[in-house]
Amino acid sequence: MVLTQADASANMRGAAWMTTSMFAFTGNDALMKRAAEDLPLFQAVFLRGIPLIGALWLVMRWSGVSPSAALLRDRPLVLRVIMEMVLMVSFLLTLIKVPLGALAAVVQLVPLVVAFAAARLLHERVSPHRVGALALAFCGVMLVIRPGSSDFNPWFILGFVTVCLVVVRELSTRRVGADVPAPVIAFVTATAATALGGVLSAVQGWQRPSPLVWLLLVAAAAFMTV
Repeated sequence: MVLTQADASANMRGAAWMTTSMFAFTGNDALMKRAAEDLPLFQAVFLRGIPLIGALWLVMRWSGVSPSAALLRDRPLVLRVIMEMVLMVSFLLTLIKVPLGALAAVVQLVPLVVAFAAARLLHERVSPHRVGALALAFCGVMLVIRPGSSDFNPWFILGFVTVCLVVVRELSTRRVGADVPAPVIAFVTATAATALGGVLSAVQGWQRPSPLVWLLLVAAAAFMTV
């Protein structure tokens, strides 16, 4: 299979967007980890969701799109939202228990598993040089977390569960109808995750957030909007 110039250009744009997204996710993770030191975790999720939903609503208005009840019939989108809610809980619980750098290394397993799943389930072609790069990345992850050593943190197991949930989310996203705009997907997902954070925070308890925590949460929401 030979890539045309248009295909190569599209791949480069996709890679640029994905790199930007991962930078934004990392910024959000760092800020949420710091906020969770002063505030119950799921209260932080709920409070972060308020400005996040507002920002994504503005993005939808700017894009001229809006959600509709018909989205409930898009099964891949519904599955994506459910996976996002479950993996949010598993990821954040892992985030507050292990170093951010080490967890970031575990998340690097996502491309490996996604590529394998895409090849097996979606019948997408994965070139040999990509397989080699992914295998090298897997070895790097193992060097970081060192399973079986005395320094191994059992919470990394939940990190691996999170990776599997991310893969299901990504595969379901691939199946979402092309007529569903990306801002709508983001808005619906953020609304569901915020609602879940509100429910769990009622069980976990609330505290009065300091001005610093509010600043951290608004900044995290800005990163998540990206």
